[in-house]
Amino acid sequence: MKKMNVILVIILVIVSCFSLNLVVAALDYPTKPITLYIPYSAGGSTDTTARVLASAAEKILGQPIICVNKSGGGGTVMMGLLKNETPNGYTLGIIPTPTITRTPHILDVEYDGFKDFSFIMKYGLYTFFLVVNGDSPYNTFADFIDAAKKNPGKISFSTPGPLEAGSLVPAYIANVEKIEWNSVPFPGSAEGMVALFGKHVDAFSGAGGVETHLSQVKSGELKVLATYNDVRSPAVPDVPTLKELGYDMAIRSGIALGGPAGIPEEILKKLEDAFLKAMDDPDFIEVTSRLLMPTIKMDSKQLKESLEKDYVILGDILKQIGF
Repeated sequence: MKKMNVILVIILVIVSCFSLNLVVAALDYPTKPITLYIPYSAGGSTDTTARVLASAAEKILGQPIICVNKSGGGGTVMMGLLKNETPNGYTLGIIPTPTITRTPHILDVEYDGFKDFSFIMKYGLYTFFLVVNGDSPYNTFADFIDAAKKNPGKISFSTPGPLEAGSLVPAYIANVEKIEWNSVPFPGSAEGMVALFGKHVDAFSGAGGVETHLSQVKSGELKVLATYNDVRSPAVPDVPTLKELGYDMAIRSGIALGGPAGIPEEILKKLEDAFLKAMDDPDFIEVTSRLLMPTIKMDSKQLKESLEKDYVILGDILKQIGF
């Protein structure tokens, strides 16, 4: 009995020392460089804004933040790597929200979006549009829908991929309006826009069609009929959202920051405060403005609630449209 009591005391001492070490580590954090995984290749809007935000945050945290690109699988490759990292706050990742809210409904992924990660904050939104050529007979989204109703199966649009928002939103609209039209998926937005310029399709649906062709929008060579986000885009502030057009639908795909599950609350709070404050850095504001990326300050609690809500909404939509 005495021997058992001694063993229990030793175990309690070990646990207490371990817990104390965690507390001390959290109070001192960070004491060494932080690694930040970026899920896409270098040069894109996600990579560019993540690096500028990290540069601003490292000034606040007092340690370098080393950005490492881990691309592949629409962000799922990085997510699979991130979940297996030590939850000490020294390895973080830029999380594209669709990898949590949409992709798991469609593909078998090697992670659980709500069990395998710690959520820190959200800072940016991807923007999605329906775009037509300037000489198109469609001047409004209603014109486009009306044409589809009158010409079943004849209206076509290019998209950046079959599982992207540019494909899912028109599928949702078709289900609501009881119309038939043709989705033509391409490897990316650039190819989809080439098809539009070449008049091989009637419209382009997706991200990247406006910001990268803003001069053509301003000159009238392109017309933007609707945005799929829940807020209007600063690139085309006169273009209505789907909700403004009467549809109970909005894409809130964005860019968040997280880490593996189990990061101590004290460390998460330091990271949340630092990265939210970093959004006020002039360099970050300049870059997001130049890229015409809408920004959104969302703390860890708001981010988790938003992801949980969108996961359910997108799951319902995907079921409705047959995915």
